[in-house]
Amino acid sequence: MLESGLPMSEVNYSGLDNGAFVARVDLAWPELRAAVEYDGAYHDAPEQIAKDRVRINNLRAAGWTVLVIDRRQTKQPGAVVELIARTLARAAR
Repeated sequence: MLESGLPMSEVNYSGLDNGAFVARVDLAWPELRAAVEYDGAYHDAPEQIAKDRVRINNLRAAGWTVLVIDRRQTKQPGAVVELIARTLARAAR
């Protein structure tokens, strides 16, 4: 991602809403309230899917834009970078 020219992200960032913890995210651009979550095989379990939905919904309700990228998508890194770039550009407006 860095080689593609995307801005530097915070890793394992604690997403906040008015100073209150909402959820920890894999990558974040806090000034844009944008985050990327990576879902590996661990996230395929039904219990984890349910927990992830609650976390992501809480983040979105707090005004965060959240992208979820899974391991299949990473096989097309250019598409992932383009999606993140478009999302960051929209969040910056």
